[in-house]
Amino acid sequence: SMPLVCVSWFSGWSGQTIYDIYLLQVYNVFFTCWPIIIFAVYDQEFRKSDLLRYPQLYLKGMKDNVLNWSKYFLAMGEAILHGLLVFIVAYIYFDFALADNGQTSDIRSDGNLCYASVVIVVTLKILFDSNTINILVVLGSLLSITAYFLFVYIMGLFVELDIYD
Repeated sequence: SMPLVCVSWFSGWSGQTIYDIYLLQVYNVFFTCWPIIIFAVYDQEFRKSDLLRYPQLYLKGMKDNVLNWSKYFLAMGEAILHGLLVFIVAYIYFDFALADNGQTSDIRSDGNLCYASVVIVVTLKILFDSNTINILVVLGSLLSITAYFLFVYIMGLFVELDIYD
């Protein structure tokens, strides 16, 4: 959401969006669901045998060391920073990117590039935060990023959509 907030600030809070509405609708369903599901099912900080042998490993969660306000605001700050970086890099690129005929691209094309950056950054964040890296985690991440590009390609085939061609 942070790139959208930044665009709103630059556009005078006009309500203009840079993302295609169809991409926004399927973000959680297609583009980020697989890494999250795989992370939730397979990620393990400790082996099961270690948890049975050392029950004190559960104390961290029981004493609210995992979920507290400081960690919440730290995670929010990190998310805002990631969103700002995606927007800043995209904005700098958009400002200097010219087509062969000397024109700049339209806001939807630029927004789709920014959106692709968001999908890639979120997927890599999930991958790097995993305690367990295996082939399934890597494949889930690749599936997520591939799903975005496949979806955009298929949308580009329909003349009725903004993203056509």
